[in-house]
Amino acid sequence: DQRWKCIVSPCLELQNEYSYNTLHLKLIDTLTQLLSLFPNAKTFSKLDDDGLIHPYLYYDLVNNFEPNNYAGLLTNYDLVNYKFIFMRGVFYMLGRELVECFLRNSLISENSIGEDILLGKIISNYCNAKFIDLNDSNMIWHKRYNLGKNKNCDLEQRYENDIN
Repeated sequence: DQRWKCIVSPCLELQNEYSYNTLHLKLIDTLTQLLSLFPNAKTFSKLDDDGLIHPYLYYDLVNNFEPNNYAGLLTNYDLVNYKFIFMRGVFYMLGRELVECFLRNSLISENSIGEDILLGKIISNYCNAKFIDLNDSNMIWHKRYNLGKNKNCDLEQRYENDIN
């Protein structure tokens, strides 16, 4: 049952065609449109297109995460590059204040930079983010690629086993 997963980005009218090297610009474009389309939304989240989050964890985070009076952030740390909060991050959740701060401080660069790195640098350096460590990272997974673009479906089976 995939009803819990809402894919918004494909429905947006993005300003440009984006490539792997311009994903940071796509992130800026996407967040700009989402703020406009959802003026009352208080929390925004991002899940990699090849990532999976357990719906119960997501519901719990949405219900308990209150960024109304402060900028809050849930992070999934990369064990290999532990100094980078967003480096290859599978999932993160941002309060509206953080999204607005990010967009105010995002300098459009012609240089290629990973969107997670750009977001992490700005949030860390300019937005006074209050970081909330996400300890339940065992409920957030990244699919493994094999045989080119074919993806391993074990995660879907694991998800089905967890809810049944």
